[in-house]
Amino acid sequence: MQLEKMHNCEAGVSNITLAPNGKFYLCPAFYYDEQMKVFNQLNHHNPSSDNSVGDLEKGFDIPNPQLLQLDHAPLCRNCDAYQCRRCIWLNCKLTWDNNTPSHQQCVMAHIERNASRDLLNEIRKVGEFMPKIDIKEIRYLDPFDIRKEF
Repeated sequence: MQLEKMHNCEAGVSNITLAPNGKFYLCPAFYYDEQMKVFNQLNHHNPSSDNSVGDLEKGFDIPNPQLLQLDHAPLCRNCDAYQCRRCIWLNCKLTWDNNTPSHQQCVMAHIERNASRDLLNEIRKVGEFMPKIDIKEIRYLDPFDIRKEF
């Protein structure tokens, strides 16, 4: 209820991971995948895949860093499910894109958003509470579920 903007870890935007192997990763999960030899076959990764974005010797270089930014995420930039994790590791695993959330992430975030709306409305039945906050009603849990009527 109290969030007024996206609230996530901002991996690759405000934070970068330096792993014990001396490499940089957008998120620690990419390092752990390599260490545990977990590879997504649908993503065409193989055991020689390297998810790092640099190392201590060469520094780090994030290819197309703007694609990690919220304003370059068509689905997310207008979304008000601010508690969404926007997990780039999970995005890569499930959508093959850093900046495109999976169905699961959107549904979970919108369920939490709607629960906040319901709780806020229940509290307001007793008295004025957080009058500047307005969580609008929505009829979807994933933006891809919105259908245009013709």
